[in-house]
Amino acid sequence: MLINMVAGLFLLADYVYRGMDSSNQRQWILGFGITGAIALTTGLHMSFTWPVIGNFNIAFGETSVLFGILFIAAAIALAQGWDLFTIAVYGFFAGVVAIVVGIRIINLNLTKQPLLSGIGFILTL
Repeated sequence: MLINMVAGLFLLADYVYRGMDSSNQRQWILGFGITGAIALTTGLHMSFTWPVIGNFNIAFGETSVLFGILFIAAAIALAQGWDLFTIAVYGFFAGVVAIVVGIRIINLNLTKQPLLSGIGFILTL
């Protein structure tokens, strides 16, 4: 899940850097779709089956579902030629969730290295 998220964030950074003004928007569809599909399925699996001990399933599983839905929606919007504004608004609130979860990971010491994990969540904003 972590490698998928890193790949997705690199794709997103590349899209923001050189893709938003590109005439060929279709080249990001497959990457966004694959990233979203993996994040959504693994996040749903984690949320429904609770494979990890403790509250980690909520913090990591549900945010993975948010990440996956955003990427799938971006892939569909690019494929259809739709505007990305509403996805950006949803992404803003998903970013707020990432900040809150990151702060709570730090406050509650949810991992072995809560400061590093919490900062990682916050920086995915």
